Amino acid sequence: TMFNKSLNSKVEHVLNEVKLSDDVNKFNAGINTKLNLDKLNISGGQRQKIVLARAKIHGSEIILIDEGTSAIDRQATLSILKELVKSKSTIIFIAHNFNEDMRSLFDREIRL
Repeated sequence: TMFNKSLNSKVEHVLNEVKLSDDVNKFNAGINTKLNLDKLNISGGQRQKIVLARAKIHGSEIILIDEGTSAIDRQATLSILKELVKSKSTIIFIAHNFNEDMRSLFDREIRL
């Protein structure tokens, strides 16, 4: 939340929504763990979940997810998407592995 104390109350809820709570609890300093992206001390899936959580916490009007769940297993992806679509945000989800379960969550599909 980078120095924005007003967002602290949302963090725990959003971490649960994006299925990141268990991962954060394993970090030495929990939510206060400093991540070093140069040393890659987190997995690709964890990184994607962090990006999704940040978008959700900040209440972005539009959330653009471009292959944002490619390193997350199918069941977790579906669970995360179910939570994301509950928000008031417009979600643009780009994926090569779009399936029927995911498709049912969205209003429109555009194929390129």
